[in-house]
Amino acid sequence: MTETLEDQRIYAAGIVTEEAAEVIQAISKINRFGLFSVFNGNTNKELLEGEIGDLIAGISILGQLGVINFESVESAMHDKFLRLN
Repeated sequence: MTETLEDQRIYAAGIVTEEAAEVIQAISKINRFGLFSVFNGNTNKELLEGEIGDLIAGISILGQLGVINFESVESAMHDKFLRLN
């Protein structure tokens, strides 16, 4: 069976959903145990960095598949920075 572009987009969106949840989990561990707490040989900081890398990779795939437009994403980031400052 041939995978359609729509199938790829749905799959990639699912990956991003899972990775976003893993970022949330990593941040929760930092809040509970500290940034430099060690579990299975890695600090929570290292865990968070890895999960953010995975999330960014998934987001990049969404861009490659045409699900999102990076110019729109950059504009939204700019607006958020302005609101936070």
